Amino acid sequence: MSRISRIGASILWVIVFVPASLLLSGCDTSDATDDQVTLSLSFLHFVSGEALHNSVGEGLAFNDFRFANAAGNQYEITHMEYIVTEVALVTAQGERVLLTDAHYVNLTQPETLSSPLFTVPFDDYVGISLTFGVAGEENVFGSLPRTTSYEGMLWPAMMGGGTERYHYMRLEGNFVVEEGTRGFLVHTGPTGGTDFSIPFTAPLEIDDSARAPDAFVTINLSMDVNTWFDGPEVYDFQTVEGGIMGNPQAQERLHANGSSMYIVDSSYGIFD
Repeated sequence: MSRISRIGASILWVIVFVPASLLLSGCDTSDATDDQVTLSLSFLHFVSGEALHNSVGEGLAFNDFRFANAAGNQYEITHMEYIVTEVALVTAQGERVLLTDAHYVNLTQPETLSSPLFTVPFDDYVGISLTFGVAGEENVFGSLPRTTSYEGMLWPAMMGGGTERYHYMRLEGNFVVEEGTRGFLVHTGPTGGTDFSIPFTAPLEIDDSARAPDAFVTINLSMDVNTWFDGPEVYDFQTVEGGIMGNPQAQERLHANGSSMYIVDSSYGIFD
């Protein structure tokens, strides 16, 4: 039985949806030792280097046709939400230290752009790993908490091989065509029941300064949205029209492009 199905919904609700800012202000670090590290996750989003928002979700650059991808599509973003699961630190010995089973991100909900604080043993961490979406047999509707956000990510049974499942991502917008504009719906998920979730790993180091009892680390996961469109498989809105929930070729293309979805780095701070 998976970790997702073992953990109770009430516990995961706290993990996913309590804003990090609240936990920072109320976190008691008096029990922290130099054998532990306190850290959180921050989800940042860009298009070709231009930030869609700051670290608390302010200044969203939506509804503006100033973006372009490798196919030459001039486009705007109107909506973006997604799920990551099994987020873990990786030690030099190859062990995984789980941070959270699942996290929901919505660019119009600032509280989802960061995680709560986690306390983990200090170790020789060399990387971070996660799954974009919900992998394989784990992707059964009801395996994640019964919250409005997760239930809103329903992938219907007729598109999921006869079983209700979850979207990985909903990325929506419009692009410019000769006659005006046209919409695009980049909805990734388990088309026909096939697992198109994306395993992601990246190098990550946490230095000794994180061992101080009053220190905390922020792991920044920065996504350039054009990663989904620019290659290795160029994604052209004009040739992939409409919804793609029933289009395995489009899902394969996005699966290939998304393997390098995040740039990962870390920053350090001190509790007041």
